[in-house]
Amino acid sequence: MRVKFENVSKKFGEFEAVKDLNFEIEDGEFFVILGPSGSGKTTTLRMIAGLEKPTSGRIYIGERDVTNLAPKDRNIAMVFQNYALYPHMTVYDNMAFALKLKKRGFRRVYTKDEIDERVHKAAKMLHIEEQLEKKPAQLSGGQRQRVALGRALVRNPSVFLFDEPLSNLDAKLRAEMRVELKRIHQELKVTMVYVTHDQLEAMTLGDRIMVLNRGEIMQMDEPMAMYHNPRNLFVATFIGSPEMNILDCEIKEDMLDFGDFALNIPEELKEKLKEHIVSKVKFGIRPEDVMDSLFVENKEEQRIRVKVDVIEPLGSEIHAHLKIGEHEILARFPPVVKVRPGEEMDVVFNMKRIHLFRDGEAIL
Repeated sequence: MRVKFENVSKKFGEFEAVKDLNFEIEDGEFFVILGPSGSGKTTTLRMIAGLEKPTSGRIYIGERDVTNLAPKDRNIAMVFQNYALYPHMTVYDNMAFALKLKKRGFRRVYTKDEIDERVHKAAKMLHIEEQLEKKPAQLSGGQRQRVALGRALVRNPSVFLFDEPLSNLDAKLRAEMRVELKRIHQELKVTMVYVTHDQLEAMTLGDRIMVLNRGEIMQMDEPMAMYHNPRNLFVATFIGSPEMNILDCEIKEDMLDFGDFALNIPEELKEKLKEHIVSKVKFGIRPEDVMDSLFVENKEEQRIRVKVDVIEPLGSEIHAHLKIGEHEILARFPPVVKVRPGEEMDVVFNMKRIHLFRDGEAIL
């Protein structure tokens, strides 16, 4: 089901948590809302759910204006960070609870057989069939999160809402649940809206990502498009792990001047940067675009002399902290690169993948 925001703002007293949001989530899309604490992402999700009412603007689910509609009438299901399971109920009863509630005056009455079929189908999908008679206290954190997800699945909602559902899990379980969520989305093809502060989750799960900061949309795009073409400095440093290297420099006629060193501007970029000559800008380059010169085929590429400060061997790659005069940068090298702290080496910047920001906005 499609979700649409039209000029939506939300104030808490004098504080404006969300400012004039305009965006649309496509039917069947896995849409991730990403941002730091206080960015307005959870408030946005709660407004879709009906748990918060917009101060101004309209919200649509499908063709319906749901701005003033109660949560129970929106046909949505929400999965929370803290699971919110009933401790005195079995897994089965936790998952069936919402369907049984509908017998008490809501829209649809489910028979016992229908409820049983839905619960077992969801449990099978989530690999918790053997846990149905257990209580939540007998389950691991990952199993509890699967139960919370199963409780949402049995309702067959038009839109799933996830509020940082994996943040209480350890790294291994988070990775497993990311795969599980992706698989479920591919199988059900239903609209999912997922809130997180973790850019790794956003990059791996989302069909599209919307980055929020201080209640405003910084950028909305597909994950890799956002990674390679950040619209501003905030997105550039927020997306990517490890994050983009950012250095101060000045654009001159034929070069980028960093003080301690300079880089020649490639011919294909000179025209784009002509209007920014003698501008002080932020230069950005991702760690994987800092390359050991020994592995660069084009011997005419400009070499930069660096000193290796600290290395972090990670098996599949090496993170090398490098110094260029007073500047510090991080490089991601393949494991075949031999580096040792204290040694000097030559590196090459991939000039086709550099970024320049003026007053926080991307100019390249």
